[in-house]
This record gives sequence, structure tokens and C-alpha cells, in this order.
Amino acid sequence: MPRHEVVGRGESLVAIDAFLDRVAREGGALVFEGGPGIGKTTIWREATSRASGRGWRVLGCSPVAPEAKLAFASLAALFEPIADEVLPQLPDPQQRALAVALMRASPAGAPPSPRAVATAALTALRVLSETTVVALAIDDQHWLDRTSAAALAFALRRLGPRRVGVIAAERVQHEARRDPMHLEAAFTGRLVRQPLEPLSASALHHVIRIHLGHVFPRPTLRRITDTSGGNPFFALELARTLLEPD
Repeated sequence: MPRHEVVGRGESLVAIDAFLDRVAREGGALVFEGGPGIGKTTIWREATSRASGRGWRVLGCSPVAPEAKLAFASLAALFEPIADEVLPQLPDPQQRALAVALMRASPAGAPPSPRAVATAALTALRVLSETTVVALAIDDQHWLDRTSAAALAFALRRLGPRRVGVIAAERVQHEARRDPMHLEAAFTGRLVRQPLEPLSASALHHVIRIHLGHVFPRPTLRRITDTSGGNPFFALELARTLLEPD
């Protein structure tokens, strides 16, 4: 979403700018956490937009549940846009492994080992980070396929303080985190978790006005806020229901 449509997330916007400043020096990870509908994708998009605005190379993907069992699905989404640039710079074994993982080549005999693909991903990130800051932007990281998550975890743990950052969103309920890329280990002391709290009535007023073009009376807005628990997605659904003709 455009920056002016991010409502009620001042703390998160400050965290984004501080994170981007840090990644430009030594790498790091920023993870937006919260339940369904709380606005993780909105603030994730804002973070990736700000990274792009700084001239960074942003590699993005948005995994979904039906693709979670497809081998290297998310890795392909991340690396396919830069494949023509990085593949020629990889050693032959890594080049073949990544090309097969991206379905740009058929395996000659046995499929490439997960380690070969992961090493290729590591080398590709090293190559890119020599000339620019790189951001891996992953929405709904809890839906990463296992093979992509393992390859990215392998690569991130071995990057060191290079200018590579991860901007991720994850559905977290009851404090149950998955951390599929093992960011805690990869970015010890450089991982920021940003929980997204429910929005206030004032913030929901602006969300509803922006998305639906309607302003509710204060008592109605209060009922929407109370019923939705400050969740912007559910608040919008309630507002749409109220606006439907009888």
C-alpha cells in the first residue's frame, strides 16, 4: 500500500527506518508478527517499499498454503528475477544446482542435493551484496516450503555481517513462532521482532474512511472497534456489512 495508507503504526514505521539504517551497515532481520487480519502484509509492503526507495535490490515472495509442499517454490520466486544476472557468476556445480531448482534446466541424472542449492543461494547473495544492499522480503513466512526455508537458513547463517537483510511477516498466535529460516541463529543480536497490536478507534476510523470512503458516527465506530477487537481486517468486514442495503 502507499505510505500514506499505513494507519496507526507509528512505532512500526520508526522500527522500519532504524532497521534499514542498520542493514545498510551490517545486515539484519525484521519480522512483523501478529494474528490473521492484523495488518502484517500492509506494514510489510511499506517496509519493502522503503527499502526499494533506498535503491536496494529487493527480492520478494509471498508464499501461500497450497504451495507449501512444492520443492523450492519460494526460492524460485525470490531468485528467478535475478537468475540471468547471478547464474553466470556461480561455479559450475552451483550454477547447475540453482538452475535446476529454478526449473531452468533439467537434472542430468540425480537431482541436485539440497546442500548444492543452498550453497548456490549463498553465493548468489554474496555476489549481489558486493554492489548493493539486498533485502529478502518474505510475506507469510510460515508458508515457506521446507526446501526453500532450509536453503535460505543455510545461506543466511553463513553471510556474516554482509549487507543483506530479511523483511518478513509471520502469523503468530499464542506466542507460537515457527522461525522457518532460523533467523534467531542467523542474526544473533540483529533480529528485530515487531508485534502488531490492535488498532485504536481513531485509527480504524481512518482505515474505514480510506478503504470504504465512509465515516461512521462515534457510537457505531466504537461498536465496530469493540466487536473487531481492533483488528483492521475484521473491522472492515463489519463496516462493509453495516453499509450493505437491507
